Amino acid sequence: MLKPAKNEMLHALQAAEHLREHNLDKHHIAKALLYFAERNRMLEKVLSSAELYLHFGQGSAEHASLVRAIKSARNAEKHSRAALPAND
Repeated sequence: MLKPAKNEMLHALQAAEHLREHNLDKHHIAKALLYFAERNRMLEKVLSSAELYLHFGQGSAEHASLVRAIKSARNAEKHSRAALPAND
């Protein structure tokens, strides 16, 4: 799966808002997009906060566990892009 460019995402969110405002979202795709965009925004803040927390060096076991979780989250996006055929 390819990550949309900033302008593509902005356009998609604006279109989703339009669909919701005009009751044209019969398959709830716009609703889902708006929900996941907000959820992603919040999770990005959590990830950023966790990275700052790690920077100041807390307990070694918690530190190692959190580092692994952050790497896993970061790698998930890379792997999802690599799994798609080149023409997508």
